[in-house]
Amino acid sequence: GGIGKSVLASKLTHDTAVQDYFADGILWVTLGQNPDILPLLSGWIQALGDHDYKPTAVESASNHLRTLLYDKCILLVVDDVWNPAHLEPFRVGGDKSRVMVTTREARIPDAELHRLDVMDEDQALDLMTQKIKEPLSERARGQALAFAGRVGYLPLALELAASQIEDGVTWPELLEDFTAEVSRLEALDIYAQGEMPDDEKRRKYSLLACFNLSLRQLSPEQLQQVAWLGVVPEDVSLTQAMAETLWQVSGRLAGSLLRTFRAKSLVLQ
Repeated sequence: GGIGKSVLASKLTHDTAVQDYFADGILWVTLGQNPDILPLLSGWIQALGDHDYKPTAVESASNHLRTLLYDKCILLVVDDVWNPAHLEPFRVGGDKSRVMVTTREARIPDAELHRLDVMDEDQALDLMTQKIKEPLSERARGQALAFAGRVGYLPLALELAASQIEDGVTWPELLEDFTAEVSRLEALDIYAQGEMPDDEKRRKYSLLACFNLSLRQLSPEQLQQVAWLGVVPEDVSLTQAMAETLWQVSGRLAGSLLRTFRAKSLVLQ
């Protein structure tokens, strides 16, 4: 988690060459560990313009989708697949369509595999300096790379860290706070359930620690507004109008808050 699979998939769907090739459109769904598949299939059916069909079972909904898509050139994106069986109802495109899947470790039958590795030092430093306006001194570069190594070069953790540096936190302060937060999380042992490799557990703690440190920089009101984002499904783009309704604020303030949270890497652009 946090290595950038979904972000990379999203960037591909916004590529003009990809959009031109898949002339009939792009459909996206995010599954997660325990997906409710029937409503997700129904969402695709309605996105294709069929608002009268009311599916009552996964198999019939999947077959109906197959009929709607059989002659279309469309890209079907199935994000965050944990169980290959959850994917099957969404593999419904015709000969001109393609299915793109993001998964941590699920083995997808008959799939062309593209492994996404962690960043190297140069890539990590490049990502962080995109968020930091002031050029880094040689000492700061060394501190940044040391921190990147501590968080396992996870892109999201690096962005969260760089946002704090841009807000005025120094690298030594950030490393001290991060180390203390990871120690606190390890003491709570929240990832002890089930078998998990130590390196994966370390990355999970690192990412959660970076999130927690960023959230502590928010005011109580901003923290509540971020918490409200939890009601928005993962695969839904949050518009300014939606944020205005969700937070019960003016459109201008909603836009300002979205920009603030984007600058802190708490929402994706």
